[in-house]
Amino acid sequence: MQKYSPSWSCRRCAFAVVLAVALGEPLADPAGAEGFRNPPAGAAALGRAGGKIALADDAAAIEHNPANLVNLTNAQVQVSLTAARSEVKFTSGLTGLTDKTEDPWKLLPDVFASMPLQGNKVALGLGITTPYGQSTEWSKTGQFRYTAPYFSELRLMNVNPTLAVRLSDTVSVGVGADIYVSDIDLRQNLPWSQVTGQPAPDGLVKMQGSGTGLGYNAALTWQVTEQQRLALTYRSSVTVKYSGHFAADNVPNVVQMLVAPRTDFNTEIAFPATTALGYSIQATDKLKLEADVEWIQFSRYDTLDIDASADNPLLHSKGDPTSPVAPLSIPQDWKNSWTLGVGAEYQLLPGLALRAGYIFIQTPIPDSTLAPTLPDAHRHVVSVGLGFQHERHALDVALVQSFFRDREITNNQNPVYNGTYELAAQIVAGSYSFSF
Repeated sequence: MQKYSPSWSCRRCAFAVVLAVALGEPLADPAGAEGFRNPPAGAAALGRAGGKIALADDAAAIEHNPANLVNLTNAQVQVSLTAARSEVKFTSGLTGLTDKTEDPWKLLPDVFASMPLQGNKVALGLGITTPYGQSTEWSKTGQFRYTAPYFSELRLMNVNPTLAVRLSDTVSVGVGADIYVSDIDLRQNLPWSQVTGQPAPDGLVKMQGSGTGLGYNAALTWQVTEQQRLALTYRSSVTVKYSGHFAADNVPNVVQMLVAPRTDFNTEIAFPATTALGYSIQATDKLKLEADVEWIQFSRYDTLDIDASADNPLLHSKGDPTSPVAPLSIPQDWKNSWTLGVGAEYQLLPGLALRAGYIFIQTPIPDSTLAPTLPDAHRHVVSVGLGFQHERHALDVALVQSFFRDREITNNQNPVYNGTYELAAQIVAGSYSFSF
């Protein structure tokens, strides 16, 4: 068994802390999302943000409520693009210094196609969406230079084939598969001089990998009366298992005996199950109203386990009771969360609809595990939208503004992350639909 001097053990522990931070954070962006979940797809749904389940009436129902696909009388293709702008300002509780995220604009594309069969008793659909992900980027020389990844990105695409069936004049159901294809990219500065105690240029560590996961979804719509509709949807949890490589550059000779410049890694992320209930009413000939409640099972994301293969010993700090060759397990302790919202649609003119919505979104991230890679807070969200329809063409646009509560952290598991997080986010979305 190899022995190390006390001074080398301390330096080894310092490297373990830096590497654990570099590998052990969730990857996402706070732009209009809760946890690492993105805003809903489709400008019509975003326009009435708090009422999108029971009233779903275009091909994007594949995501919001697939049971409603049987209500579409024609085959339809929809393309949608969401532009989200988000900024986070951090004021350190230790130094009082401030820092701000960079590159605030992110783009989220979505595509849907649906086709009615057997006289609208059956419908097929396919959605390709981006339900989770985005990225967060801080200055390379800012406050988190050595204590958090300056760049973290998670990209996830859901391929969602769907089947809807009308069981009776008042009841329809929908089922589908969720095929997640995802990749991650994380970059972190590494102060080799602090690790070795000798002058050395900074290193750059990268963790890049990809993975897949499989889940399912189901929905039920009940036309209670001619004016009232009740809808229930469920989307299962999906675990994506990632594999890829971890690489470090500028590795000093003194640590090359312990640090592999490139090694394999494995980890997994448990994306949450969701259950939602929506109630809509045709209040007047021109006005539709809906109220939604949604439960998100973020508690599945309780730990993040990192297996860095030959570099596992470097992930464990001094005194860690876990075997040094075992994967590192980092507590996350996320909580289940709720969203509550209302939405409205008013038919101003034939072919022109006005939309508005409100939703309250509860953050699942506790103070103790909140990290710069994913700042998040409770928020109130308001939206407005327009829908234009002419013959077989439809164009929808939406604007969304989030109002966050400032997040003051005093008890984080990493004291460097204590401080005040001020968040701001806006969303612009557009969708074009063509009916055959």
